Amino acid sequence: MRIARKRGLYNTYVTNLYSTGEALRMIIDSGCDAFCANVKGDTNTVKKYCGVDSEIIWRNLKELKKCGKHIEVVTLVVPSINDDETTLRSIAKRIREELGAEVPWHCTRYFAAYKSSELALPDQTPISTLEKAREIGVEEGLEYVYVGNVLGHEGENTYCPVCKSLLIERVGLSSKYRGIDRMDNSCSNCHSRIDIVGKCL
Repeated sequence: MRIARKRGLYNTYVTNLYSTGEALRMIIDSGCDAFCANVKGDTNTVKKYCGVDSEIIWRNLKELKKCGKHIEVVTLVVPSINDDETTLRSIAKRIREELGAEVPWHCTRYFAAYKSSELALPDQTPISTLEKAREIGVEEGLEYVYVGNVLGHEGENTYCPVCKSLLIERVGLSSKYRGIDRMDNSCSNCHSRIDIVGKCL
């Protein structure tokens, strides 16, 4: 990270964010600019399936927010594990109340993988479940809620939280600016400030 920073590059860390405070501080001090962190469910779900205390993750997220780091939260939505409305709504509410409405929340699609047969899980998350998760996030006041792992879905895009105009269009790993005034990072339609531009797409 230090080498990349010296060369004018940004550092993004994709992480479960389950670490000590000291380890987190070392990563911050090494020059990390942005964190994409996994929140896999509510307290009971994370304890049951991951065997850890989810409050450590939330503690670290709040510390990153306090340090002024760009943070995004990802929830892999797994059928029968964490896809119920109560769980999803609790995650969205905590993001808004403890981190801020501008923090992006990615609700991503699960695909069956290693040892999934032991839990008798479906092959993948229904798109309708992800769309419901996105709807819940918006209802809870989050400004940027995404559907992930569904190629070409409109929920991959970034929209203005005020007028709902398309700002950034995404297909897979490619993205295009569609409705942003790059001079002042505002919506080209309603001129509202778009906080995430200039940090991470």
